[in-house]
Amino acid sequence: MSRGLAGFDRFLIFLLSLLLILGGLWAVLWYFDVSIAHRYAEYLDLGIVSRAFSASWWPAALGIFTALSVILGLILLIANLRRNSFNRLTSPHSNSTGDLSLATTRLADAVGDDLEKTPQVEDVKNTTKEDRGRQTLTWRITADPRVSMPTLISAVNQADQDVREAVGDLDVDTRYLVQLNPVS
Repeated sequence: MSRGLAGFDRFLIFLLSLLLILGGLWAVLWYFDVSIAHRYAEYLDLGIVSRAFSASWWPAALGIFTALSVILGLILLIANLRRNSFNRLTSPHSNSTGDLSLATTRLADAVGDDLEKTPQVEDVKNTTKEDRGRQTLTWRITADPRVSMPTLISAVNQADQDVREAVGDLDVDTRYLVQLNPVS
């Protein structure tokens, strides 16, 4: 997800949350006969609302609003569900003779296979995605709760050192997520 999309999502959620909180607060204040809620209710002219519902332009306006809402909703859904994966990193040392590139999915698989050899590590899954404009290699390590943390940390540090040696001066981030299974 890009920074712009994440910011826009947060803005929409903030706006919707604020509207819902204000609406809920107004309803609670109305229920308990607080004067400020009744004062704001005086600004609502229900006659205007009922005339709008019976106006000839209402079905067209409702149809246009519905179509625009569906289109905007689909755009936001697609933008949020779009895969931002990558499988190659191209070196800045590439030139007109040829491109130097690294297969990141193969590198991530090899590092994951190596991490799975650590005692009491049960599974390692990896992803190569662009996260907020940064190309990121992520490993999700699932381990037994009795895993030796110093051993696991040492294995992760060695894996990160191997990745750094493999990618050289390529601009890529690494992330290692450790999840311990529940104690049985």
